[in-house]
Amino acid sequence: MRLVTGGGLICLALLGLVLVGCESGQTEGQKQVDKLSSAIHSVMKDVEGAKAAIQKTLDAHDQIVHNTTGDLLTPFKAFSKGVDEIESYDAKIGESVKEFEITGSAFFNQWKSSIDGFQSEDMKKRARDRYETTLGRFKKLEEATKEGAAAYDPLIVKLKDHRLFFSNDLNKESAAGLAEDDAKIKELSDAVIAALDQVLEFGASYNEAVAMKTAPPPAPEGGDKPAEGGAEEPAQSCVPPGVAGSTGPVTSVDRRVTPRGVPERSRLHER
Repeated sequence: MRLVTGGGLICLALLGLVLVGCESGQTEGQKQVDKLSSAIHSVMKDVEGAKAAIQKTLDAHDQIVHNTTGDLLTPFKAFSKGVDEIESYDAKIGESVKEFEITGSAFFNQWKSSIDGFQSEDMKKRARDRYETTLGRFKKLEEATKEGAAAYDPLIVKLKDHRLFFSNDLNKESAAGLAEDDAKIKELSDAVIAALDQVLEFGASYNEAVAMKTAPPPAPEGGDKPAEGGAEEPAQSCVPPGVAGSTGPVTSVDRRVTPRGVPERSRLHER
């Protein structure tokens, strides 16, 4: 292990000051934008998990009521575990939606009160218009979460009833009898998936609209290119060289790559 001494201590002290400066450069409103975006991301992550759990549970249910292997116990175990997972995601989504609503309420109240601080009527109108537009996106997402919750409960009830039925009567005859519920389960699951997809769509739309950092636009076709054998000028970064995320040369600190935020959307279950 190498010890940091002398000039190294001074460099670390200066590095700390620079990083604090980067953080303190954000206004309170901008911090709340980030906090709300993070809360929305949490909702979307739980929704993706719920969709995957529903898909897996319905597949296991199909293997019971349309069994071709003669083994009903194995798919029943998977089905029972899946029902628990779906119910668990119901609670997770409820908690993340609650945090999203609390955070959103605080942010939009703060933003609305700040509009009166403008001296120019023109700027005040522009700020109010932007506030109304962004609030409208938030309200769409909020409504989508409520519709998702309303669609989620009937599916859970139906699947739990099937699990209870099979817990005492799991055989070829009983399984074939519950196959008659296929159409109803498909109707309920399709409604849930559609509602959850709305949450993902409006969540992604909101976060994209308010993002303070986005990918740079593509270079124009036929535009200037760096000379052959040369390199483009590195982008300037608030993070000093050598620190994770810096665009400068690496010195004594490793460059680390962080995972992307939102998972790819899962494919819908085609029944």
